[in-house]
Amino acid sequence: MADIPRLSVRDAVVRYSASGGRDVVAVDGVDLTVAAGETLGIVGESGCGKSSLAKAVVGLAKGATAKVHLDGTRIDDAGERQWKALRRRLQYVFQDPLGALDPRMAVLDQVREPLDIHRIGTPAERAERARAMLDAVGIGPHLHASAPVAISGGQRQRVVVARALVLDPDILFCDEPVSALDVSIQAQVLELLIGLRDRTGLTMVFISHDLAVVRHISHTVAVMYLGRVVEAGPVDAVFARPAHPYTRALLDAAPRIGNRGARLRLEGETPSAEARPPGCAFAARCPFVHDRCLTDDPALTPLEAGRTAACHYPFSAENAA
Repeated sequence: MADIPRLSVRDAVVRYSASGGRDVVAVDGVDLTVAAGETLGIVGESGCGKSSLAKAVVGLAKGATAKVHLDGTRIDDAGERQWKALRRRLQYVFQDPLGALDPRMAVLDQVREPLDIHRIGTPAERAERARAMLDAVGIGPHLHASAPVAISGGQRQRVVVARALVLDPDILFCDEPVSALDVSIQAQVLELLIGLRDRTGLTMVFISHDLAVVRHISHTVAVMYLGRVVEAGPVDAVFARPAHPYTRALLDAAPRIGNRGARLRLEGETPSAEARPPGCAFAARCPFVHDRCLTDDPALTPLEAGRTAACHYPFSAENAA
């Protein structure tokens, strides 16, 4: 049992209908694995498929297919009744806390509502559990009767986290949960999530375009480009020595202090998902492109120490001037 991951996703595909009757493949055959009690960070530019992938796993994406195993048991083919029980184990924190909350309901009522839906405990026990969870995320009793518009953005995000955690899930999916918050509030929410994970053994999938945030909270990372994972592995190893040129470019685009060598800058735009080019989808923007890259689509290939990369010439950016 020790070798069975908490979450395993195989061949996740998400298709959306586009104008003219065409399909846009937002997620194209992605595999993921997350160990119990660990956090997987998913990074990439806007539109790369990060959120679509996460929503496919929890059954929130239309036109999605994926083989999803939770603790070794396949769940993607579960019936409606089974899914209701499974949703207790898979909870989602959305980017916009104000949009995720009912503007007419008090904070305490919103955190208690999942317990009401799943009929967990007596009404008095539900209220007590909701109060305890709000206390755990730093929302005091003086705010329990408040409407979402009456509290700050950081407080709203804490309420959303409390509502997701009140059901004691196995996995928490966090979709850009701090991107709209001030830096100081971001740090508070991140430390809250890390503390809860470390105390309870919670498993997380954390989606962000902010590499510093992902490095701070994640054990492993998956880098997505045009609907596919192009690099994955332990977060410190990947960020210290990126194998894929796209990962290197993302890291070099992040703000940094002092002179730490030449930056790898990309030119051109990401290809359209409606017309994926032959060969490597990153070839048109890659400074290290070879003829093979234009014709042969690289598979995600094992490297050293649990790392993988979809590149014919991994680590080619190490000596970039």
